[in-house]
Amino acid sequence: MLRYITDMTIIWLTCLLVYELVLKKESFYKYNRLFLLLALAGGIILPELDFQKEYVAAVAEGNALARPVQQLYELKHQVVTATPIPDKEVTQPAGWDAATILWIVYLSGVVICLLVIAKESIQLAKLYRAGKKTLEGQCTIVETGQHHAPFSFFQIIFVKSKQDYDGPGWQFVLQHEREHGRLFHSFDNLLLILCRVIFWFHPLVHIYYKRVRAIHEYQADAVADNIVAYGSFLVEQTLFDRTPILVHSLHYSSIKNRIAMLTKSPSAKRQLLKYLVAAPVFSLLIVFCTQTSFSESRKQERSTVLFKGNEIEFGAIKVVPPGYREKLEQQRKMFAFVEIPDSVLVEDRVTREPKMELVPTQKVPVALNGKHIFGNEFQFMLSETAYNYTEPSLSLSKTDFERHLFSVLHSDLNKLEDGEYVLNLKNVVVDEKGNIAYYENPKLEVYMSITEKQPSVDKALSDAITQKIIAEYNSSIKFKPAKKDGNAVSARLGLNNYEIVVKNHAATLTLRAGC
Repeated sequence: MLRYITDMTIIWLTCLLVYELVLKKESFYKYNRLFLLLALAGGIILPELDFQKEYVAAVAEGNALARPVQQLYELKHQVVTATPIPDKEVTQPAGWDAATILWIVYLSGVVICLLVIAKESIQLAKLYRAGKKTLEGQCTIVETGQHHAPFSFFQIIFVKSKQDYDGPGWQFVLQHEREHGRLFHSFDNLLLILCRVIFWFHPLVHIYYKRVRAIHEYQADAVADNIVAYGSFLVEQTLFDRTPILVHSLHYSSIKNRIAMLTKSPSAKRQLLKYLVAAPVFSLLIVFCTQTSFSESRKQERSTVLFKGNEIEFGAIKVVPPGYREKLEQQRKMFAFVEIPDSVLVEDRVTREPKMELVPTQKVPVALNGKHIFGNEFQFMLSETAYNYTEPSLSLSKTDFERHLFSVLHSDLNKLEDGEYVLNLKNVVVDEKGNIAYYENPKLEVYMSITEKQPSVDKALSDAITQKIIAEYNSSIKFKPAKKDGNAVSARLGLNNYEIVVKNHAATLTLRAGC
């Protein structure tokens, strides 16, 4: 969500700056209106688009144009994902985490906005029902008898009374409000109000609302044939009360700005070339703010399997590159919730030049029967579970699971040839009741460099070891479940990195250095 809001903000702010600095003073109102509406829609839609395949190909081919984009993304990534650690831990009521509180605040704002709109809609409906209605062309005139400026909603024009206006004044009202209806400004207005409700917390959406509404007025003012008389008429409208946000009113927006635009000479056609700036701007935003292969939120394929009556959902999690772990640890000491980027800067082994390389991913269980599976394995370094989280542990023993397995397998391990081995125990999930809910077949592997003499592993002995581990998984062994914020949760068992060293047919368990 943070990444989405950040990308949306970048798009909105960039386009707004282009409008303010390049396009705002031009009298091509329909193009300005289109530009702002497209920018607003682009900020909402572009962060959800995925151009991963195209940009992966660009990187694979060594496209020089992709390199500045990569560097730009990495800079954005560091800004977005680095959140300062609080000076002290904030105590929250049980069951109320930060995300829940934020959702409550957000939904409260939405409800308040909807109540305001509902109130004004009811007032508008009352004015329509109580008013005197007549037809003039395609417009319905509603005389409300109440003190307010003329305003319109689609093809309905609301005035206090037609008798309050002389001939020219009434024509100004009709022309102005008819133009709003002809150009479908009310559709824009309703969409803008909807955006303001959904993104009420974002200041830029309210700025876009004001800019588009001002353009609506410029377009409607442009039909006036007597600019001097129309300008005086506009000044008179400032004495009236405000009107509902759902409608277009004659006194909306700055009268000073509207008169300035009325008296401004039409922009020369060559100024239309300014709008060509939109093409490179939108192209850059598509690269920078969509879910490219360098984007933190790139989509990963998910799959589901059934195991011992449980539904296990798998997802891809990024594996921390060995050369990046130290840097990531330093960042996590300074900032909470630092995330692993999708690509990192590494040194090419042949050319010794720096290059961007995609971070590998590994498929692991992420949900058990629809509930999230937690975990904090060293290779993932998932910072979101690092706080108020404890891993599962054996209930009736002070030792860890690997040492327990070593004691069970000790007699078989002694039969191995001299050498160094490791037990590959992948994706073991302990549910919230402390039972093993999922595991993958373990595997005994030689852990030695290719320059050393490799021991041969008897297949029958290796299979016997594997079967004993599986039997242990399926036994009545019990764990203390993992806890997050004091509540029992399902978790992947964060197995440590132990090496089995066999010498003279005597096996010992040693912690692997450097991991």
